[in-house]
Amino acid sequence: MRNAALRPLLGLFLLVLPQVVLCQSATITTVAGTGSNIPYLLDGITAASAQIPYPSDIDIDGQDNLYFVYGDNVGTTGTPNVYRISTSGQLSRAYQLPAYFNLTFADGVAVNPAGDTVYVTNYHAITGYVVKMNSKGQTNIGTPFNFSFGMAPLAGLRVHNGQVYVVDQGNSRIVRIGTDSTATIIAGTGAYGYGGDGGSATAARFNSPTALAVDASGAIFIADSGNNCIHKISSGGIVNTFAGTCTNGGFSGDLGPAISAQLSGPTGIVVASDGTVYIADTGNNLIRRVNVNGSIETIAGGG
Repeated sequence: MRNAALRPLLGLFLLVLPQVVLCQSATITTVAGTGSNIPYLLDGITAASAQIPYPSDIDIDGQDNLYFVYGDNVGTTGTPNVYRISTSGQLSRAYQLPAYFNLTFADGVAVNPAGDTVYVTNYHAITGYVVKMNSKGQTNIGTPFNFSFGMAPLAGLRVHNGQVYVVDQGNSRIVRIGTDSTATIIAGTGAYGYGGDGGSATAARFNSPTALAVDASGAIFIADSGNNCIHKISSGGIVNTFAGTCTNGGFSGDLGPAISAQLSGPTGIVVASDGTVYIADTGNNLIRRVNVNGSIETIAGGG
């Protein structure tokens, strides 16, 4: 289960990652927030002047608008919201989440390329929800997906080809929600642990995964935080370790093979269009890049 103390650090890394992906350089830029933990989020203000305590996830639509969920149940409405930052840097509330999110943390957010449908997970210790919201400009229209096998708590999620991929962190599984809203377990046995390389992803074991990404081929990358590594599930459903040794957390391996490097509690991951993978190596306070040739290097942070 994600340690609450890591939420500010996780939010920081996730806000950094899209800039790293888009810029492909060593320059880092703050695009939203002043660094204050006192909430100040109003429609129409510049994102740079907003105050965003503990952001937990972001996503970007096909027009490069950025979405984030602010969900610590703070503010005048008492209800978490999804905010949008336009390419011109303006902040607006895109969606107000349903009332049953009042007593939970809204945690993960994903948006489709058109920007007219958003999905949000909550981080609740008993019952996890995934809420789908569409009809842009309307609020409180989402309803929770009903999973017969139960999901709690939930973490990151992403949309790919109309399907939603969700990290069921509390059960160490990955779930896919089809276009018909049917949920299917596609990775993990439901038991914490490590194992399964070279075999079916449904027989693999993970340890409190927190985030995922999907590349253009449909391959899934999982930040297996508790095992200090990144896994890759091929489009054919076979799982293998992609980065990290899956042993004790630490730091090593820069400029060598990613599979031989040490990571420490990775909590965020992004795949660029060219196949380059960016990792929020949270325990090491670093952003690391796995190049298409399989080598790993640090590109941001001082450790």
